[in-house]
Amino acid sequence: MDARIARARAHCQERRLNFTPQREAVHRALLAVDGPVKAYDLLTRMQRETPGLAAMTVYRALDFLIDAGLIHKIAATASFVPCAHEGEHTHGQVAFLVCKRCGAVDEVQAEGIVDALDRAKPHRTGFTMQSIEVHGLCADCAGTASSDCAGTAS
Repeated sequence: MDARIARARAHCQERRLNFTPQREAVHRALLAVDGPVKAYDLLTRMQRETPGLAAMTVYRALDFLIDAGLIHKIAATASFVPCAHEGEHTHGQVAFLVCKRCGAVDEVQAEGIVDALDRAKPHRTGFTMQSIEVHGLCADCAGTASSDCAGTAS
């Protein structure tokens, strides 16, 4: 985790962004969670070590981290995940594969998908797509669903 924080700090420094101790603490707390986490749940976790931590501090830090390209917000679940791209943060559009059963999120490049959507809707010129969310079942849950359903078909 320290290496990821160091890269985040360097990323912000290169872009002349102020990676304050509060923003670092929020980023560190998000990195410590396995999978997506809602802002309020992150706040609750952080308040265990920092009682009295203000919700606005966490919300503002999350906004900063999104704008800096260090984390992403999953709109459908109002949750946050660290960016999967460790090095370069100038990646293009991304798609989030969101498991509707367990909530796992996987980040993938989406340029081809965005190009296809642009071709399908040429009248939407000027619209800049940032991310796409695709909801389905991850491999683990799909395997569970198959075994759950195997004996129920007639």
